[in-house]
Amino acid sequence: MYEFESGPEIPDAVLLDWIKRMFTFKIWCLESNNNGGKTHLVRQFGRLLGFEKEVSSPTFSIINQYECSNTSFGLNQIYHADLYRLNTLNEVHDAGVIDYLYQDTYFIIEWPELILPLLNEMPYAWIKIDT
Repeated sequence: MYEFESGPEIPDAVLLDWIKRMFTFKIWCLESNNNGGKTHLVRQFGRLLGFEKEVSSPTFSIINQYECSNTSFGLNQIYHADLYRLNTLNEVHDAGVIDYLYQDTYFIIEWPELILPLLNEMPYAWIKIDT
């Protein structure tokens, strides 16, 4: 696990440093309270990585996919999940989240606490946003 702590507004230089450091981790977990800036942080990543569509919270869709136009980081696409509405590992499985954990792609997860037992099997970065 690689852990960062931050407030809601993060300078681009810091974000770029995080992106470079987190390349070894395919899974990026975002922790904060409600309205703590998780989706805002994904928007900041998206701006730097050139997401081709606007970042929206996947609270109801559970998982969003973003194509990256800035391939200088070697990323073609990123998946973004919000597990807030899920209550059990069975619901996580039914939503298809587990499949993304084992793909060779980058996966940003809001409210990842529910799947911590699964993450212990793999490397991941943990970003805690203090507001």
